[in-house]
Amino acid sequence: MKVNIVKTLDAMNEAQRRTVQALVTALEPAEIHYGSSTAGIEHESDTLIACPAGRTQATIRAARASGKFVYLCYPDGSLIIEYPAHDPAWRRGTPT
Repeated sequence: MKVNIVKTLDAMNEAQRRTVQALVTALEPAEIHYGSSTAGIEHESDTLIACPAGRTQATIRAARASGKFVYLCYPDGSLIIEYPAHDPAWRRGTPT
């Protein structure tokens, strides 16, 4: 699995940093890319971890459009997981 993290850990607040570090530990990705552009999302990763703000929204939209798993980490550390529409778990409403 290749993961793209839109913000660097230094740009996150403490709650986001803890959540993202725990998520990366759980996912055990083979590769991690930080701060990649919207254009690179389609080819660089299977999964996007984003801390939504400003210009990050375009990157999130690009990841959704290209069928990536999207994890949204908010300032309070809460996490929302968006499954790609083609994923069977999305249709069942349960994670695999």
